[in-house]
Amino acid sequence: MNGIGAVIVAYNPDPEHFREVIAAVRPQVEHLVIVNNGGPLPANVDGSFESIECDGNIGIAAALNRGIARLLELGCRWLLLLDHDSVAPPGMVAGLQQALQQSGTGGDLAVAVGPAYYNAPMGRNAPFVRFGWLRLNYVEASADAPVIPVDFLISSGTLLTADAIARGGWMDESLFIDYVDTEWCMRATAKGYRLLGCGSVDMRHSLGDEPVEFLNKVMPGHSPLRHYYIIRNAVLVAIRRYIPLKLKCIILLSMTKTFLFYSVAPPDRGAHFRMMCKGLLHGLLGKGGPLPNRIQRQPISPASDRS
Repeated sequence: MNGIGAVIVAYNPDPEHFREVIAAVRPQVEHLVIVNNGGPLPANVDGSFESIECDGNIGIAAALNRGIARLLELGCRWLLLLDHDSVAPPGMVAGLQQALQQSGTGGDLAVAVGPAYYNAPMGRNAPFVRFGWLRLNYVEASADAPVIPVDFLISSGTLLTADAIARGGWMDESLFIDYVDTEWCMRATAKGYRLLGCGSVDMRHSLGDEPVEFLNKVMPGHSPLRHYYIIRNAVLVAIRRYIPLKLKCIILLSMTKTFLFYSVAPPDRGAHFRMMCKGLLHGLLGKGGPLPNRIQRQPISPASDRS
């Protein structure tokens, strides 16, 4: 398997589904590390893995960093990142590795590749993304061009090279959750590296809880606490110098739409509004990291980062 390892970040996973996640990826990698951010891990799991128990929820960025560090200690050259609700189909890892290896010649700077994925709660396939002005441009791979350049990859399902971490840097733990993958992708591309989407490989993945519908508009469901991080981190990322201007515009527009939608659509709109206001304030003040424990007890959706 040529030094391939996987890290799964777990946060109160559903035991039965998590067994499926582990069973799906374990035969495809040499080493599997599960970083447990909260809740018991399921017993009687097919396949061996190493677990890292965290002292509470340390956030997706810190959990990924711990898992990646352990895989590098084990000598892994290829690093697969997964959430606890993402099921890797047979052959996914080999397909992603092949796409990355064949993406160029000589001094190829491609350092990460991600699969196409089906977003189960939203009931639709999620296309790959390129950044335009004031909008995301959705691009599809084809039979003639199954591997295409992209501007952004969600963390779950992404296959990185060890060199990507050595040169591109680690995940930014100050963001805790949300925009962690966006920020890393932008930091890597600012250093001249390329990201790839592999349309010939797909994966089942969930973004958010049950969707919220309002006036024929459907958006992913998240908790008020999750919306705190979404709004706060949108500000924290948008002000960074290496973020392209067109992405700054997209982030701020998306933040505005999120603020308006969840201030009126959910039944508990007041809680969402208050947490988003707090996130906006903390973003403007440059406050990162997790919220204090008294607020951290609110549930956070286990879904991957979003842009």
